[in-house]
Amino acid sequence: MDQLVFFNKKFLLFVMGGVCLYIFFTVPFLHNMPITTDEVQFAEPAYNFIKNGHFGTTSLTGIFGFNQKTYWQHPLYLALMYFPIRIFGYSFWAIKIMSVIIGLITLIYACKIGKLLGVPYLYPAMLTFNALFIFLAKIGRMEILTMCLSLAAFYYALQKRYLLTGLISSLALLTHPIGAFTIINTLAVFRYHRRFDFRYAAGLALPFAAAFSLVLFDLREFVNQYVVVQKYLYDARGLLSGPETQLQNFLILIERAGLWLKLQIPVFILFIWGLSRKKDELGITVILITVINFLGLVLFVPNKYINYYTAIVLPYTLLYAAMAVNRNRNIPVAALLVVSLAANGVTSAMATASFHHELTDMFTVNRLLPPGSKILGPPELGVPLQTSEVIGFHVVRMKMDLENKSMEEVLADLKPDYMVVEPGATVYQSWRLFTDNEDEFVVFLQKRAVYRGKVWFNGKDVHVFEMP
Repeated sequence: MDQLVFFNKKFLLFVMGGVCLYIFFTVPFLHNMPITTDEVQFAEPAYNFIKNGHFGTTSLTGIFGFNQKTYWQHPLYLALMYFPIRIFGYSFWAIKIMSVIIGLITLIYACKIGKLLGVPYLYPAMLTFNALFIFLAKIGRMEILTMCLSLAAFYYALQKRYLLTGLISSLALLTHPIGAFTIINTLAVFRYHRRFDFRYAAGLALPFAAAFSLVLFDLREFVNQYVVVQKYLYDARGLLSGPETQLQNFLILIERAGLWLKLQIPVFILFIWGLSRKKDELGITVILITVINFLGLVLFVPNKYINYYTAIVLPYTLLYAAMAVNRNRNIPVAALLVVSLAANGVTSAMATASFHHELTDMFTVNRLLPPGSKILGPPELGVPLQTSEVIGFHVVRMKMDLENKSMEEVLADLKPDYMVVEPGATVYQSWRLFTDNEDEFVVFLQKRAVYRGKVWFNGKDVHVFEMP
């Protein structure tokens, strides 16, 4: 009994220390981190629901029914954004804090899985000190929720709580397309249990059926946003050319994510070292899940974001590495583990500390762009300029392509008062420039716009032009 009390106190102290460390790695940096177009567009539906009573993505106004409805992304994370925005207001900090909260819940499930599999301290510690995980917990995107639901489904599947496993797997799919891997992962656990329970199928069907029933009342708009627009974006980047193209894109991702992946080398070594050791059926199940998720992302998922691999490959890689270390301890392995934890921990603490906002920057933005303006520019401007209508700069090109209109016709439809140009606006990408090249864009600005000034906003210089 005394040993049990000691263990509980020890575990409680460990959990409290882990929570404090996690908060140290995340919360102090939220206000200062730059925010991306995706983060704002994933928060806009909830903000509009609070402010205007509709669930629209207003920075995509002018394309189909985006200004009133949002069907182009899966709904769960978008709906959850209601709570931080309702509580904290519409700010960069509020857009990111939901990810921190979900990340903390993810660590709770890591603790539960760790206790179940004999690594109650090591597994959550390896996550807490992992730079990729900490980065994922500081950005306002839905991959952190996918990761949380993936681990939750894995835990409840191990516990043979099949109905709950099905419900959570369905919610993972309603969060992001890569949530489909959560369903495949639970099937791997069923293989481990040597049985399939139909309560899982019932749980899987309920949330998805409820969500899809809402879409049936607006099927045309759903198809336009989820199929037509998404296909347009993928085609613009050549992402729908099959497994060979996906593999090439994965190799590009490795090059771009070089520093982040170098920090994972000790983890990968521990994982591979574990493969050479004695494995039980549960270890084989974790390996199988890791391999399925990794190969699925490499060969079949068009977009190549390190976030995807962090969400559904990293947690199982770390879990198997922790199990391998726990079963086969020696000094070289312990040293490799310490190096991994230290390198990732230092990087997590330093990653965003150098960025900062100045209050004068926001003042200048508001002075150059008066209230009530209609602005073509980065959607991020919609956060400080809540009385203005901010339409994404890329909407012009999208309307030109999707509606077969000229640039002049689109600008006549949108009628912007101002245009805010950032350095990346002239880069050919999925959000393509609406003129053919940079020189043509300069000529356009000289003829059609009046320069009003430059300001440092969201970590970069932006230039403000008035459209007479």
